[in-house]
Amino acid sequence: MMSDDPPVAASRVSPNAHTYEEMKTALHERIDKIEAGKATFHTNEEVFSSIRDRYGL
Repeated sequence: MMSDDPPVAASRVSPNAHTYEEMKTALHERIDKIEAGKATFHTNEEVFSSIRDRYGL
């Protein structure tokens, strides 16, 4: 998983709140970051730990 959004904003905004064009632009920006080596990646354990913490699982 790659994340470049602030944690607070990412947890409160649904992907469904964005238009197709906004999501397409965001995707292109993330791809550009990956290709430039500027992306931050998270392990599966970090992702699942975040989900467990957020939802109290």
